[in-house]
Amino acid sequence: MAKKAAPKAKTSSSGTPSTKVYEAFYSSTGLLPAPFCNQVQLLEQKMGMPVVLLWHGVADTNNMYAFLNDFNYYLFARKIGQLTRGEKVAVVIFSPGGDARAAYKLACLLRKHCGGFTAVVPQFAKSAATLFALGADRIVMGRLAEMGPLDVQIEDAEKEQRMSALEVVQAIERLNIEAMRAVDQQMGLWVVRSKKKVDTLLPVATNFVAEMMRPLFDKIDTVHYTGMARALKVAQDYAERLLSAVGTDATDAKTIAERLTTAYSDHGYVVDCDEMKRIGMQNVEEADSNIEGILETLAFMECNSTIIGPLKEKLI
Repeated sequence: MAKKAAPKAKTSSSGTPSTKVYEAFYSSTGLLPAPFCNQVQLLEQKMGMPVVLLWHGVADTNNMYAFLNDFNYYLFARKIGQLTRGEKVAVVIFSPGGDARAAYKLACLLRKHCGGFTAVVPQFAKSAATLFALGADRIVMGRLAEMGPLDVQIEDAEKEQRMSALEVVQAIERLNIEAMRAVDQQMGLWVVRSKKKVDTLLPVATNFVAEMMRPLFDKIDTVHYTGMARALKVAQDYAERLLSAVGTDATDAKTIAERLTTAYSDHGYVVDCDEMKRIGMQNVEEADSNIEGILETLAFMECNSTIIGPLKEKLI
């Protein structure tokens, strides 16, 4: 019996053997590294659905796509037709966060076009990236994965750096707590020493503490504080809406959103899978053995590109 001829290698338009490479909606390095793409394709096979990347591997302020922002949203909006309408996707998130409004709009866009999505977190999805993930039907977290508080990051033009809105709001709250504590301490001390009535001493104690705290409160920019407080409320409202959209009870949605916005003491606070469940998230799960190895490989892989969108093969 004659042997079948081996299949011919694909050739480019110039007639030379072609090499398979990958591209996405956007990549900061152009064509993408094969080992990374192989893992993404394997994840796609294991999950049985298309995989979309929201991978901010380069925190470069000169790169307009390096954070979750309106550039990311409009890129998806322009190219969303490349995703099959009504077919749910898995979004692999690797991001320090960005703009809450953009995160909310992107989650809504994917829900409307694809009918929903699964958020997959190999390593970290912080701040606005956490907000984006709240719009997912499921959140799958790898062993090393962490989410974060929704304390919005604001660009401070004067200091030329990003700062946490929560830092400003908590500073005021801390000063109020310290002022009340000082009043209690002075009252306790003066009542014992002077033997006078509380009604007599209370005005003296409050005036004493007010004068002591005045230099600190005078440094507060009221307009700046109000803006920061409003930014946190915006993030909380977006979180409530996204949680309600995926079927979370309204009361639970409010509680979860409030906790993610104000309950943690630091912007980098680790909110892992167990903590997400503890605050009431019902659709969060640890990656099973089928994909855990892939997520761990992606977490440790040195892919410093910013990659947005699904992978697409390209022959060169």
